[in-house]
Amino acid sequence: MKLRTLVINAIIAGIYATVSIVILPLSFGALQFRIGEMLNHLIVFDKRYFFGIIVGVFIANLFSAFGLIDVVFGVLHTALALGLTTLVARFIKTRWKLMLFNSFIFSALMWIIALVIMAGGSFSIEVFFITWAGLFFTEFFVMTLAIPLWQSMNSRLKLDTLLDEGK
Repeated sequence: MKLRTLVINAIIAGIYATVSIVILPLSFGALQFRIGEMLNHLIVFDKRYFFGIIVGVFIANLFSAFGLIDVVFGVLHTALALGLTTLVARFIKTRWKLMLFNSFIFSALMWIIALVIMAGGSFSIEVFFITWAGLFFTEFFVMTLAIPLWQSMNSRLKLDTLLDEGK
């Protein structure tokens, strides 16, 4: 990994973790307004942002009340969603459509996080689906809110070439 890529990914990880930890009560639980999740759209611009996002999730989830299980499954959730978006990027060429897909995939895979939340208490299928629905809608809200922001920032930052040397 080139130094520029490493440094920018470290900054992304730091931003993700800091934003998530600062608003800790909103970042964890059955309804999550985790602002750091907006950074998940960076994968649409360049797959080399993958590690910064993953490390950010790892660090943020170290502060979760659910402990190590949230670290493991939170990173798994993010890696799966980022991986699926990267695979589908071959077929969806319009950036805002790919970000919309990314928002949907992250939201749909929130069943993984719903299982983490349910693991600590009594489990019923009804409560699981209610928890998943809450997570789905809050994740989708945060991520779709970020689409116009990333579109605007990209016009200035050129996120698809930012990691290239000599920029």
